[in-house]
Amino acid sequence: QLLEVAELSVSPQFFVKAAKWAWERGDVDEALQAYRFAANLAPDDAVIGLGFARVLESQGRSAEAISELRRVVQENPGEGTAWRQLASLLHPADVQAAIEAAEMAMTVDNSDASHALFGALAMKARSYATASSVYEKLTARDAKNPYYFYWLAMARLAEQNCAGGLESLSEVIRLRSSWGEAHVVQIRAHALCGAAPERVKARRKALALL
Repeated sequence: QLLEVAELSVSPQFFVKAAKWAWERGDVDEALQAYRFAANLAPDDAVIGLGFARVLESQGRSAEAISELRRVVQENPGEGTAWRQLASLLHPADVQAAIEAAEMAMTVDNSDASHALFGALAMKARSYATASSVYEKLTARDAKNPYYFYWLAMARLAEQNCAGGLESLSEVIRLRSSWGEAHVVQIRAHALCGAAPERVKARRKALALL
């Protein structure tokens, strides 16, 4: 029994459980300490590292969370979730670094979540051609997701591709006719770049909404 206790005390899962118990009773410092012990015992365990980073982030300790995530991706370069979490934490202060992390996520797991994050960051960086390319891939993968078509439309309109933007907005409204924001954007797009009759019609619709 003493041997079992000794083995348990050096198990990373023991410290993960201790961290959760400390968190539940409101002892944040102890929870962080326990998570740190767990991460040190199992440096290549991405799940533990991600959990530790989330706790750090929840306490406003973003720099420490980023440092932990950088360690996690160094130990687990094929872990797309870790790259996405790193990108999400980096983007408020360093969009380019966030884009690079999101691109790594996209490369290693090729998931819709990674592509969508990369596309969103490209939009924030005003790399509209890149964003358009990403959202085109996403709409090809999931032709029933109105959000992908919406952001494809926004990227195309930002590129001054009126025809492509309007086409994508029509698909958004076909998929989700009750989406008011999509209708408003379509009206504005027609008013700015549609043919003359469409511009007049769009302006009338816009006035009717006021």
